Amino acid sequence: MKLDAYVIAELSILGSFLCFLALVIKKVWPILIKSLDDHIEKIKNQIDSAEKLREDSAVALTRANNISSNIQNEIENYKKRSEERITQLEEENQRYIQALKEKATLSLNAQLSAELSKQKEILVDRLADLIAERLSEKVKDQYSDVIFSKEDLKKLTQ
Repeated sequence: MKLDAYVIAELSILGSFLCFLALVIKKVWPILIKSLDDHIEKIKNQIDSAEKLREDSAVALTRANNISSNIQNEIENYKKRSEERITQLEEENQRYIQALKEKATLSLNAQLSAELSKQKEILVDRLADLIAERLSEKVKDQYSDVIFSKEDLKKLTQ
């Protein structure tokens, strides 16, 4: 009977274990499953959030690259237009400077011609005066009655 008592003891331990296991499965198992399901759901949400952030970042990066490319194109266009405008202004400046030079040359030539004419008149007047004086002296010596005027000598020299 000892054996029977030993078997009974083992069976009672087995029964107690099975009852404990049934109680754990019935009461604790749903709590564990719920907790694991909640944890899995939380991880899925974090993964979904991370995936959405990655997609949003990719879209933002694409937009930023497009904007950067557009800005680079605008900068290149601005540089090209600026260089063209600078070239145009330089050409306009050269034409303006050339026009000023030509105008100044014409003005200076006109002034020079006027001054030369004036100097020529002065020289002719002086020459006429000298000739008149010399002729007057020679003529006075020979003919004391004859006197030449400046106008007469100018007419003779022209």
